Amino acid sequence: RLAVKAIGGSSPYTYQWMLNGNVVGNTDSVYVVPNAPSNAYYVIVGELCGSPTTSDTVEVDFPSPVNIGILPDTIGGCAPVTIGFDNTTNTNEGVDHTIWTFSDGENAQTQGLDSIAHEFGVGVYGVKMEVVTNRGCHYVQNFPDLIEGYNLPEASFYVTPNPASVIEPRVRAYSQSDPDIIAYKWYTDSTVKPFYSSLQNPTFNYPNEVGEHNLMLVVENSHQCFDTLVKIVKIQNEVLLFAPNTFTPDGDKFNGTWSVSITGINIYNFHLQIYNRWGELIFESFDPSGVWDGTYGGKIVPDGTYIWHIRTEDAINDNKYEFKGTVNVIR
Repeated sequence: RLAVKAIGGSSPYTYQWMLNGNVVGNTDSVYVVPNAPSNAYYVIVGELCGSPTTSDTVEVDFPSPVNIGILPDTIGGCAPVTIGFDNTTNTNEGVDHTIWTFSDGENAQTQGLDSIAHEFGVGVYGVKMEVVTNRGCHYVQNFPDLIEGYNLPEASFYVTPNPASVIEPRVRAYSQSDPDIIAYKWYTDSTVKPFYSSLQNPTFNYPNEVGEHNLMLVVENSHQCFDTLVKIVKIQNEVLLFAPNTFTPDGDKFNGTWSVSITGINIYNFHLQIYNRWGELIFESFDPSGVWDGTYGGKIVPDGTYIWHIRTEDAINDNKYEFKGTVNVIR
């Protein structure tokens, strides 16, 4: 709207608005639609009585087009994903600031055509841009469904047996990860065979030594998102005992003595006792490799069943063990 105000004179005023030699209005104000980047409107004011006229010119600049543009550095990623956006708005107008509205409910403002970065969670998101020029004009453009944040996989597994015996330290790992996993990577230390596997449910052979080993699983889904889980595989001591139930101390050099075979114990804390049917102690040893020749008091004991009793402790910790059994003497 263009308006002119006249002062003085003695009769009603007359008005004539012109653009490029064409009359565009004849009142004190007119509404115009500029059709060029720069428009010079010329107004002539006179009186009905015919007194001399006066005139003036006003320049109306028509804003240049504002074509809003956006360029993300990527359109998707593993959530939370940070996306950088370049403001590629094309215009000859001076831009004062840009208002960014993200469909996750967040918004921000940047100066001029500055870039911006924003973090997105899981889901599909749009961006609305509002560009405000130095003239105070507002231009808005929506970019729906522009960005996607992908779900992260979840690594999960269990190991059996765990703890495993130092006698047979062989374990199987079973993945319980998400169903959309496309790749499995298992890592352990160099003492383990294999120390790497890409199988879903691999088997590992650990050294015959008591200890703890890290087992790490890295999983990847179809969006190339990763997750990692580390668990401890324990190799523990195991006490094994073998005690024959019969021997024949008859002097024929076959099966003529009795002893136990025991592993995993503190050999310095071992006590073996053998009793007859009346509860009388007839043999005793503090050596795990001790051997009973079937005698008591220098004589071969009578045929029968004898009770043995062992007390000992673990070779690694303070666990106490007690074993009982019987042995048959046959001459």
